[in-house]
Amino acid sequence: MSTKKILVVDDEEDILISMKAWFLKKGFQVAVTKSCKEAVSILKDFQPDIICLDINVGAEDGRQTCLDIKNQADYQHIPVILFSANPANGESYQDWKAEAFLEKPFSLQQLSDLAESYL
Repeated sequence: MSTKKILVVDDEEDILISMKAWFLKKGFQVAVTKSCKEAVSILKDFQPDIICLDINVGAEDGRQTCLDIKNQADYQHIPVILFSANPANGESYQDWKAEAFLEKPFSLQQLSDLAESYL
């Protein structure tokens, strides 16, 4: 079985650091970025098996990035988990073609259990 790859996108450095450490410990290859735009370019080279994407990434909208990813034939199969501190965002995550939504704060165990369920 090959090592699973996860891409994490969030503008908060501490979240990226903790998620990267957690998923590395779980045996994943991990790529992290603070930019939706950079995430799209990482996709091509990294080819993640799953993407964890914050809805509010600085001035960028993770929901639109999710939709952009899902509208590309090469990437539409990759599960996307959106997350946000705003629970109202959870009501519309499927409109953006995401597989799941997690409300912040969540435990890393919750996130990895959810990620594993899509792999």
